[in-house]
Amino acid sequence: MENHTLICVIGDSQAGKSALITWAARQYFPELRIIRSVTTRSRKSGESREEFKLFYRRIAVSTFLERTKVDYFVEYDEYAGNWYGTAYQELKTLQHSCGIQAVTEPAIPRLREMGIPVYVIRVERLAHSRQEISRERCQADQLRRGTVTPDKVVPNDFSAGGFKRSCQRFGEIIEPLITG
Repeated sequence: MENHTLICVIGDSQAGKSALITWAARQYFPELRIIRSVTTRSRKSGESREEFKLFYRRIAVSTFLERTKVDYFVEYDEYAGNWYGTAYQELKTLQHSCGIQAVTEPAIPRLREMGIPVYVIRVERLAHSRQEISRERCQADQLRRGTVTPDKVVPNDFSAGGFKRSCQRFGEIIEPLITG
């Protein structure tokens, strides 16, 4: 697989996508780079400013919508009342490394249409790992689920020792993509 592959991580809200991406970025730095999304959403309750900045660059809704008209984004999508997008500029940095990004399922075909080599990993939250999730996010998740067939699936378990096993499985999948 080419060394500038974009690893796209998909999954329902609070499935643990960000936790696995953070682990992977630390484990495989500098060969693996987090691709930040541009978003209109604010930080979630309990989400640190540093964690938010690791994954997102926040802009106003009006600015986001203006940029959709001028080819600023490779792809963009609305999810649970917020806009998310991948800026062309972010992907230009992948010339000599592999990137990883949490995206919505509709982003995958758009990225592929642009000729970007993507590898899709679905993170599935195990039933006993469920946290309280808003009705709006549950409905948004249900509308999007199943639109993309992932290359691999990683069950994410937040029970004692479970996250370590999830990280190990995630690493087994992405390491060959990163090392070529």
